Amino acid sequence: SCAAQRLLGRADPALAVAVNMHIFTIGLTVEHWRRNTDVSWLLIEAIATQNRLVASAFAEPNLGGSATRSTLTAERVPGGWEVSGRKYPCSLAAEADLVCLQVAAPGEDGAAPRVLVAMLPTNAPGLSVVENWDALGMRGSASNTLVLDRCVIPDELVFYQAPAGAEDDDVLAAGVIWFSLTATAVYLGLAESALSAGRDLLGTQRIAH
Repeated sequence: SCAAQRLLGRADPALAVAVNMHIFTIGLTVEHWRRNTDVSWLLIEAIATQNRLVASAFAEPNLGGSATRSTLTAERVPGGWEVSGRKYPCSLAAEADLVCLQVAAPGEDGAAPRVLVAMLPTNAPGLSVVENWDALGMRGSASNTLVLDRCVIPDELVFYQAPAGAEDDDVLAAGVIWFSLTATAVYLGLAESALSAGRDLLGTQRIAH
C-alpha cells in the first residue's frame, strides 16, 4: 500500500490523499477482524468484490485528530443509535459508496461511555453532503462536510466499540498507524515530484544552479 501510494502521490497527490481515507478504513476493519475473527470479514469481502469506495469521517472540528473520541453523541433508539452533527473535512464524501465514522455513546446500565465505529451507506436516511470546501487542496481531494440529521445507525452496522478516550486501544491505534504510514508515502511521492519539477525548471535557466 505504501509503495502504491508513493507512486500515486507523485502522479496525482490530491487523488492519493483521497484514496488514503479509503485505505485507512480498510486497515482499521482488517485490524479489528484480525483480533476478533468475527463476521466483519463479510464487510471486507463485500467492499472488495463489489468495488465499493469508502470515505472515512473521523475528523471533527475541535477534536484534535483523536479516533477514540467524538463530539457527536448518539442516543439509543429501537434497533440502533440516532445521531446528529457534522463531520469535516471528509474526503470522498460525495463520491463514496460507504462512510466509516465514529460517534460517542453513553454507557448502558452504569457502564463507562464508549465510542462506536460504524459503516453506513452514503444514501442512508439523514445523511447528506455539503460541498463547502472550495479551496485548492480540499477541492482536489473531494473533501466536503458530512451532515448527519437524526441519522439512525443500525446495531448491525456498528462493527467496533471501544472505551471513549482510550488512546491505547490497540485496534484504533493500529488503524492510525495504517493511516500514518500511507499518508507519509503520499507526501513523500509529492515531494519527489516537486523536487523533479524544480530540478527541470532550474535546468532551463540561463544561470547554472
